[in-house]
Amino acid sequence: MSDESSIVGKHPVAVFFFTTFVFSWLVWIGGDALPGTEGEPNSSLWTVPAAFGPPIAAALVLRATDGDLRTWASQALKWRIKVRWYLAAVAVPVLLQALSVLVLGLIGASVFYRPTDQFIFSFLFVFFVGGGQEELGWRGFALPRLQAAYGAFAASLIIGIAWAFWHFPLYLVDGGFNAASAFVSSLRVIPESIIITWLYNSTSGSVLICMIFHAMYNVGYLFNSPASFQFPGGTEIPLSIIIEPVIWWAAALILLSIYGGRYLARTPQSDSAAVRKDESSTAD
Repeated sequence: MSDESSIVGKHPVAVFFFTTFVFSWLVWIGGDALPGTEGEPNSSLWTVPAAFGPPIAAALVLRATDGDLRTWASQALKWRIKVRWYLAAVAVPVLLQALSVLVLGLIGASVFYRPTDQFIFSFLFVFFVGGGQEELGWRGFALPRLQAAYGAFAASLIIGIAWAFWHFPLYLVDGGFNAASAFVSSLRVIPESIIITWLYNSTSGSVLICMIFHAMYNVGYLFNSPASFQFPGGTEIPLSIIIEPVIWWAAALILLSIYGGRYLARTPQSDSAAVRKDESSTAD
């Protein structure tokens, strides 16, 4: 049996975040230091094992606290949900990304359609090992515990900030840190966390729908633009990436105005993921 007086017993979510960062950052930074991969962690094979940090951390904490691993993992198989949520998980990231680029077209920048003949492969890769698996940690473990104590909006902000910071080793380039790209990306990840919370709570805790959304975000860029912005010091990033946070925050604020910050969903039933709390754990 678990010792509820231990650190992991008292603070399972904090231990989850700590373990996630330690595992993923050691793999990312360690892989980046190997010969042949210096400065390019995002293109190396180390990105895949590092992305398993959140589910591995969640499983370890559940194991240490005598949590129900089967129930936790089954969230990724929760497919009996209304079709509209599948449509939302697929369409929302694609439409928001397209809108971000098309705004550039309205201000005179060139925009082009970017078809891909490897969409299915790319989607399945991201869904299973390229990012989708993270959701068992962020949403499957941390979200229900945090929002039971603080509400859906606050929980989304906590996870979003941690999620953004967790990605920072990917911005280590040639021995330096691309702070501009990391900062802009962080501004987009936080509203993305709010939108995924809306999907998770609206489907009573389907991590599957979150994984679909995550995969579609990573592979759903149908439009692009060569327009870019140069920061002082020479750092240059695409203008579409700068506009993206504005579009995503607008979408997140619309959801908050409709559903409210407590649940970010229609008023849930008593057993909904929005209010479910693991009685063997605390929220921090």
